[in-house]
Amino acid sequence: MIEIFVLVVITILSVYVAVGLHEILHYLVARVLRYQACFKHVGILAFQVEYRNRNCPLDNFLIAFISPFLLTIIGILIPLNYYTLVLKVTCLMNLFNLLPFTADGEVILLSIVQPIQKEKNSEK
Repeated sequence: MIEIFVLVVITILSVYVAVGLHEILHYLVARVLRYQACFKHVGILAFQVEYRNRNCPLDNFLIAFISPFLLTIIGILIPLNYYTLVLKVTCLMNLFNLLPFTADGEVILLSIVQPIQKEKNSEK
């Protein structure tokens, strides 16, 4: 019974650590790029990073890309065992955040498409 309780606690903590790291990485990249980023609560225990968009595609790309990319790398590097399985899987699931139907993926796609569209429009 104790072992099940420990696994439940480890599972919950693993998910929150991965989600927390994801948002903290967004925050740190935004701050390095000199944005006034802040955390906003979205529910009881969830939060997200907010900052004013300066319409700089490279900045938006970096802020959106770094979190899923680094957490996927961390997920690959975490050794697989009984206690790290959920953390490893949760970190690896960040790979899906690069797809265009997620918030990060949408920002990444738009950050790539916008400069191309501007260049095409300026040629006309």
